[in-house]
Amino acid sequence: MKNQLGIEFIKTCLHHEKMPNFSRINLHSNDINNKSSRFLTNIRKEITNEILNNKTNTKYKKAKELTNLQNALFDLEPVDWIKLQQLVEEKKVKITTQVEAVHQKKLIALGIRENFNVNSKNINMRRNNIDKSENIINTETIFNFSKRVLNPTETSVLNKGLKFPIH
Repeated sequence: MKNQLGIEFIKTCLHHEKMPNFSRINLHSNDINNKSSRFLTNIRKEITNEILNNKTNTKYKKAKELTNLQNALFDLEPVDWIKLQQLVEEKKVKITTQVEAVHQKKLIALGIRENFNVNSKNINMRRNNIDKSENIINTETIFNFSKRVLNPTETSVLNKGLKFPIH
C-alpha cells in the first residue's frame, strides 16, 4: 500500500511539473548558470522517474509475494482467515491515513493543493475518469502590486514559483 501511495505522490508531482524534495541536488550557488540549471532540472527529472520505476517494479514484486502468502495460508480455518483479514485491513487503513497525511503536507509545500488519496482497490484515479483538480492558493501565494489585473494563466504561472521553468 505504501508503494502505491508513493507512486501516486510522484505521479502527482510530475503531473504538476514539480520535483519532489528527494530529487534535490545541492551545488554551490556560484557554480549554477542557466545551462547548468536546466541540466540539474533534467537530472532531478531522471532521478524522480527512476524512483517511480523502482517503486512500480517493487509494487509488482510485492503483489506476487502477497499472492504466494495467501496461497500458503489457504489451509487456515475460515474463522482464522477472516480474523487475519480484519487485522490486515485495520493496519492498512492506519498506514494509509498516516502516509496520505504526510504526502498531503509535502504537496502543499511544493505549491500543489490537491486532495491526495488512493481508493481502497489501488486503482489509479485517472482510470476511472475522476478528475483531479489543482487548487492553487491565489491569495496566499500571489500579491499583485501593479494596477494591471492578472489573467488566470499569469496567476497560474506565478503560483508555480520563480524557479518554475518556462520552455
